[in-house]
Amino acid sequence: MSDKKEIKVVLVGESQTGKTSLLNCFKGEKFDENTKSTLGASCYNLELEYKKKPMVFQVWDTAGDEKYHSINRYFYKDASVVIIVYDITNPLSFDCIKDYWIDEIKNKTNTNPVCLIVANKSDLFADEAVPEKDSRDFAEKHNAMFFSISCKDGSGIKELINGMASSYVSRSQDIKSDNGNEKSIVIDNKSFIRGNNIKESKCC
Repeated sequence: MSDKKEIKVVLVGESQTGKTSLLNCFKGEKFDENTKSTLGASCYNLELEYKKKPMVFQVWDTAGDEKYHSINRYFYKDASVVIIVYDITNPLSFDCIKDYWIDEIKNKTNTNPVCLIVANKSDLFADEAVPEKDSRDFAEKHNAMFFSISCKDGSGIKELINGMASSYVSRSQDIKSDNGNEKSIVIDNKSFIRGNNIKESKCC
């Protein structure tokens, strides 16, 4: 029997915000400008180590189109971590977090998940249309963590993985921190990841 703690993580957000590219970053794959939008959902096991304890984050990438919203509830209703992704060059993708996603996660999950709001495409800072301060203030208001990343150049990915793991552990009743102090996550230095693809799920 495996001694690895498995934690369900679900990526949500509008289409074209970079959820699939983020999953590819977790896999250690190179950025692809021609990445296609997800139809249904796909999954990857991200393995890492916390305080010498192996953990597996089962990361689900869900479709962003509105027509898939009701189907996506099947994936995130029992998630331990929810990552909400928006595109810093597309204000509508952030408005959808405020107008839909944050309440959807609060009201349609039954696990009180760790919530992370992720601003993607930081490499396009010159075209930023959503001030980072607004995003950070919104995240703080809703007791969520905020991260700025670029799936294209890889910036912020390691910090996101570290924050995801440490925030989960801090909330988890299964793994306790020593005196409230959390240690760094040990991840493969090259790709940050050791993991295995698992079966892709088609929902529609």
